[in-house]
Amino acid sequence: MGDTFTPYGPSHVTVLVVWAALAWWLVRRGRAARGTRAAERLSAGFAVVFLALTLPLQVYFNLPGRFGVGLSLPIQLCDLAWLAATRSSPTPRSSSTGRCTA
Repeated sequence: MGDTFTPYGPSHVTVLVVWAALAWWLVRRGRAARGTRAAERLSAGFAVVFLALTLPLQVYFNLPGRFGVGLSLPIQLCDLAWLAATRSSPTPRSSSTGRCTA
């Protein structure tokens, strides 16, 4: 049970390769679906997943028992990125730029 994380060790490189392959596949899939209904579904799906993963973490790290100046503050730009990402995803009432068309 003495396993420790080794930067750029075999398990780390494996995870990096898997993430790179997934990113490559998603970029190809997104480019192929550009301008179609599937692209809207893919974008909306990413927004929902991103929100579902990020919002609980934001709440958890700001709970009274967990709050700490070094961990919870200052709020970084990346801590707010989920707001922009979920707001700018296309929905039936918005264009691909995130501006309301209705």
